This record gives sequence, structure tokens and C-alpha cells, in this order.
Amino acid sequence: VTKIAMSASYDGKQKSGLIDKLFVKLVSGSTLSLPSPLEHSLPLSSFELSANFEDDGAKWAVSNIQADLGGPQLKLEVQSERIGLSAEPVKLDVAGDLSNIPVSKLPLVWPKDVGTDARNWVFQHIKGGNIPLVSFLGQFQFSSSTGLIIDNLSGNMNVRNVVVDYLPPLPAVAIDAADMTFNESRFTIKVGGAQANGLSVRDGTIVLSGLNEYDQFADINLLLEGPVAAQLDFINRKPLKFASAMGIDPEKTSGEASTRLNLYFILEKALEWTEIEVSASSQLFDFSMDSAFNGRNI
Repeated sequence: VTKIAMSASYDGKQKSGLIDKLFVKLVSGSTLSLPSPLEHSLPLSSFELSANFEDDGAKWAVSNIQADLGGPQLKLEVQSERIGLSAEPVKLDVAGDLSNIPVSKLPLVWPKDVGTDARNWVFQHIKGGNIPLVSFLGQFQFSSSTGLIIDNLSGNMNVRNVVVDYLPPLPAVAIDAADMTFNESRFTIKVGGAQANGLSVRDGTIVLSGLNEYDQFADINLLLEGPVAAQLDFINRKPLKFASAMGIDPEKTSGEASTRLNLYFILEKALEWTEIEVSASSQLFDFSMDSAFNGRNI
């Protein structure tokens, strides 16, 4: 700690107190250790807060918490009860905003033991860009015997200019903007505008489910629009090879198409292509193909 500044008062008759302001500046490289079972360290440069308590600290309300997490900024409001009642865990109600987060720094604020497979998938397959704001609400319980228990957790965020390389070697999706929502069991990415393999992506969703279960799954749904040749090239990449299976050469086609592509698979390191469920359906417009049947064009 390099600096502490505090203004506070206490009423002995009412057994209540008020912290008008507490400011703490920490040495470079400091971290905040989250309790078990999270066991995660957050970078922390400084923080400030206001608070009041009743019943000699058994009930707290902490407001205007602002913390500098080494660049990303955290704002919190916390209500707590049952502090000091050893037989019962402390109850915490939390509302917060986290702003100014480069995607590359997400590992610093997403605990390793929360949705581990989904966490690993996000960090391995989503690159670049930034998250202007994350808003969240949570209800937790904490005791020395059980650690931190998540009763409820939900939130939303928006991301800008990221690349989702969801299933190499299929073409990655370059996302201009996307909205994400999450709770203790599900993480959903709703794509607002994106491109992939020269195609426009509309109405795209990526859902990571089972975050609170042993196995987590990805359900990817993309609506691809653009030239038929680019669409056929997309679905002809390994391991799909849909066009080749139908005897179609993408370079001999012209026109426009709209294709709905669905992928469903378990999130695991040693994923086999045989474990992936794939489906695709297309609508063609102004379509033509050279040498389609017995050398005849259509």
C-alpha cells in the first residue's frame, strides 16, 4: 500500500457507522485474491468506496466502489447481511459495471474455475477487439467452510471488432459488433454485423451452455448471405466438403444465396470431427452453373 485516505464516523448508541470515503492506492503489480472455490487473483492498482453499517457491522451497505484493475475499471454496489453470525454464511447482493476491457485481458477477470471449458474456448477462439462495458448482477453466499457460492449470476456486455475462429479450418467470423448475455449456466453471443469468407453474416448466435455442469457445449447458428461461389467454398472446407459430396465445383457457379449453417459440439480439447453435428440449408437466387449435367449448363 502506498496511500490510504479515509473519512468515517461511528454512533455508539445506534451501533451504526458511516465511511464517507475510503481510498487505497497499492504498489504496482498488486492483486486481489478471490476466495475458494474461485481461487483467482485480480490485478488491482487502487480502489475507493463509501459504506455504512448497522448492528455493529452485522449488516453492511457498500456503495460507490470504484477499482482500477490495471486498466479495466470496476464499479460495484454491495449489500451484505449475516456478517459475524458464525453459524450462517454471509449473504452478498452485488451489482456492477466493468468497463474498458481489451478482449486479451478477459482472462484476468474471468476466474479459472467458472465454466472452465467455456472459458478456455472463449480465450482460444475469440481474438482482438475490446469490450466497452460489462454489466452484471449477482447473489452470493460466503463462509470459511464453503468458500464462495454463486446463487444467481447474470449480465450482459457488448464487444467490438473481434474475430471468432470458432472451428478451424472453417473460415473465421470477423464481428463488427455483438451483444453477449450470460448467467451461471449459459453464455450467448448475438452477432449484429460480421463477415466470413467474403460473406455477410446476419442473425448469428453462438451459445455456450452447461457452464455450471461437468460438460459444456457450443451451439453455433449462422445465416450467411452472398455469392453462391463463396457460399459453396465455405461449406466445402474440411471437414464439411458438402459441395464436393454433391459433385459441384464452386468456381463454375454464379448467383446469390442465403445459407443457414448450424454446428453443435462438446467443448473439449481433443474434439473429433465425428463429434460435431452439422446441418446447412440454402436458398439460391439468379443461380447458374456451367457443365452441371452431362456438360450442360443450368
